[in-house]
Amino acid sequence: MMTEQEEEYQKALDKVSYYLSVRDHTLKELNTKLCRKFSPEVVGQVLEKAIDLNWITSPKEMAAKVKDTLDMKRKGFLYISQYLRQKGLPAVDKNEEIEIEKACDIINQHFKQPEGLSYDEKHKALRLLKNRGFDLETINKVIYDVF
Repeated sequence: MMTEQEEEYQKALDKVSYYLSVRDHTLKELNTKLCRKFSPEVVGQVLEKAIDLNWITSPKEMAAKVKDTLDMKRKGFLYISQYLRQKGLPAVDKNEEIEIEKACDIINQHFKQPEGLSYDEKHKALRLLKNRGFDLETINKVIYDVF
């Protein structure tokens, strides 16, 4: 017969197992989700157990995966950095070439003739890239140097 504390621990461990079977979660995300239903003591024990069992991906690996995913979605470096901070993951390095390539792809997709953009089109392109999370350095290079 299990005590109430052991039962809560087992339910929390099952919940962690379920969350991680769906997708990778950071410690911060798991802590937030588990604290809604379980006591902080149990949550701490369960997260320690999950780490011991290697269920949780290292923060560096997870940050790299998230960055790659957001790069494929053509999100800018500022967006990616903010997203990683929210998830409790470490920052990643900016790759200037990839940033410029993503920005050029976005402009080519949104403008019929990206070469020789008018003043209004450049302003629209600037807003578009800024809303996607690109920094001003990258935006200026793409709009004024490339196009």
